[in-house]
Amino acid sequence: VITLPIEKIIVSSTTHIGYISALGEEDKIKGVSGINFIYNENLRASADSGKIADIGYAPDINFEKILELEPDIVFLYGIESSVSSIIARLSEVNIPAVIIGEYLEKNPLGKLEWLNVFGTILEKSAKAERIVEKVEKNYLSNKNLIIDISGKPSVLTGLPWKDTWYMTGGDTYQSMLIADA
Repeated sequence: VITLPIEKIIVSSTTHIGYISALGEEDKIKGVSGINFIYNENLRASADSGKIADIGYAPDINFEKILELEPDIVFLYGIESSVSSIIARLSEVNIPAVIIGEYLEKNPLGKLEWLNVFGTILEKSAKAERIVEKVEKNYLSNKNLIIDISGKPSVLTGLPWKDTWYMTGGDTYQSMLIADA
């Protein structure tokens, strides 16, 4: 059960910040997993001044910090099996948790539609729908501008992590963004 309105939010992925910020609700973010990966200038300043707490990473999330923050909701992502135990522990203390699976989308417009989930929960459905419609229209319009261009370049993406170079596969939203560009 999610009690509205939502005033205090914790996110377990910095990707959730973009959705919340697009709805003009970033001031409600009180805790973040991966605080050093915040690139939103306003939230970076809030994090640096201690107004946003770092809750750590799964499976070692700092539950004491979460309880201290008294969030109305925690947005989680489910890469690891430990997310089930996190949800169970949050449930025990009546803190609603919602798994956001936007990272599983293979289409950038599918990823965009997750804004509607945040819009519903944050009571900004109409705003979310307008943004989704506008971005989708703009995306498809720009994609159609270059559809007939030949001689597209090859692109190598990724980053090194612990002596291994990781790169996106061919069936991902990142690959579709590159192909569409």
